[in-house]
Amino acid sequence: MLEHLNEGRTPEQWVKLLSSKGMRLSSRALRTKAREMGCFYSIGRAMVLSPAHLETLLTAEAKRSGR
Repeated sequence: MLEHLNEGRTPEQWVKLLSSKGMRLSSRALRTKAREMGCFYSIGRAMVLSPAHLETLLTAEAKRSGR
């Protein structure tokens, strides 16, 4: 699990990375979707998403939108 935390990022960090790739997404939307699907790690109020979490969230969104 510790290796997941080393690779993990906050929703704000993921949004910044995705934005640099041309993908527009708000950190609030990412947090909401992560909570809905239960795909995140948390310590207190801090949320961390691993690359696997992000892939799961993006795949689910693509299926939902028919892409």
